[in-house]
Amino acid sequence: MAQQVAQKLEVDIKLAPTLQLAFEDTSDSICLVGPVGSGKTSWGALKIVSLMRKYADKFPFTRWVVVRGTYRELQDTTEKSYFYWYPPKGYNGNTYWLEKFGRSDIDFGEFNKGDDVYHFRMNVNGKEIKAEFLFRSAENGEDDVKKFKGAEIMGYHLDEAIEIPKEIHMILAGRLGRYAKDWPRSISILTTNPPHERHWVFKDYFGPDKIKGYAGYKQPPGENSENLPDGYYEKLKEQYKNNPDWINRYVNGNWGIILTGEKVYPEFHSDIHSVEGDYTPGKANPIIRGWDFGLTPACSFSQLLPDGQWVIFDEMQEFNSGADRFSDKVLMHSRMNYSGFRFFDYADPAGWKMSETDEKTCVQFLNKKGIYPNPGEVTFTARREAVARYLNTLVNGKPALQIYRKKCPMLFDGFSGGYCYPKNKDGLVVRDRPIKNDYSHTQDSVQYVASRLLQFQMQYLADEWEPKDLAASYA
Repeated sequence: MAQQVAQKLEVDIKLAPTLQLAFEDTSDSICLVGPVGSGKTSWGALKIVSLMRKYADKFPFTRWVVVRGTYRELQDTTEKSYFYWYPPKGYNGNTYWLEKFGRSDIDFGEFNKGDDVYHFRMNVNGKEIKAEFLFRSAENGEDDVKKFKGAEIMGYHLDEAIEIPKEIHMILAGRLGRYAKDWPRSISILTTNPPHERHWVFKDYFGPDKIKGYAGYKQPPGENSENLPDGYYEKLKEQYKNNPDWINRYVNGNWGIILTGEKVYPEFHSDIHSVEGDYTPGKANPIIRGWDFGLTPACSFSQLLPDGQWVIFDEMQEFNSGADRFSDKVLMHSRMNYSGFRFFDYADPAGWKMSETDEKTCVQFLNKKGIYPNPGEVTFTARREAVARYLNTLVNGKPALQIYRKKCPMLFDGFSGGYCYPKNKDGLVVRDRPIKNDYSHTQDSVQYVASRLLQFQMQYLADEWEPKDLAASYA
């Protein structure tokens, strides 16, 4: 009886313009990007069911995978969005049918909580169609890739795709069309908040070299306001008024840094501490280089001005590179761009530890090239606080720390939230140490400098350091 009622009543909703365009798109892979509250996850559920209905005569049974970054988010957000439109038997949450028709007895199958599989059914023109929705999380890296290798599916939905490794997207794409012979479309659906321009989602769906056959749609801010509580976005703007980077991305829907944890530097505000234009360093002041070693070495370039303002204006970072090769590149960059300058260098204290492979230290490689760094502070808390002091200080009415974002994209994105504390499986922030990611290396290089700026002032002002034009002398 409930199925007959559901069939007779139907889901009747007017989609926002961008959602409607994406709904009608027949591309093999569709990515929908929008701010919070824009109806993206619901659109994904409606899109999949529309495909099931379209091909019901030939394919009365289909199988789909729905993926979210963490299991908690899968339960609390993604499953609830699906169940709002297509509730399983015994579901006690709010539903479209309860809101519009006052009906709590309508169901579309049974949900097995033990294995997170929804056994879905629906009547289409008097014929029953069935489907399996496999709800899965993707928080365990390589283990998740392995568990998707055996999937035989018609399509999949990556919800908040920016939080899901591309490897899972690729392995699932390779499993499409394995279940039903002659299934006409290899459909993948991605819904997400706006990614950064360097993220794989942006590159594959929106960038200049996007993949052929992939379609990307970006919702404008406020497009779904009529389906939200009154003042929804205004309240968010007030709540996050001290975090303009969050508003820029999650409310205004602009491309930006992906916030997966809690910012290490809540003191940082892009409109106060960053500058758009170019910086021309003055030769009256030395350039301070901060070095971080490891397989992702980084180097930051900054100056401490006479009035006490600390300006960070350049950065370098390499992937899968050792200290020897990276230092060559830093010296060449210095010679090409900052010839005639004096340099102070501060480095990761681990650079004085001997390697187990060649019994050399990172600093020894630098010393051979005329670079004699001092070690930065070991303790993370002390380093963080050293940077935070500059973020919280004004010098002659100006912020004591300023970053020129044009040549410091990794540092700027890291300060904006890419450099963050992790969350545990319960969603609680763990503040012991930040996540080691692409942004942490340039941040470490800056922290080593910050932790020794007082020492730098004492040495420089006391003339205890013999200036060397290391860049000019490097051949």
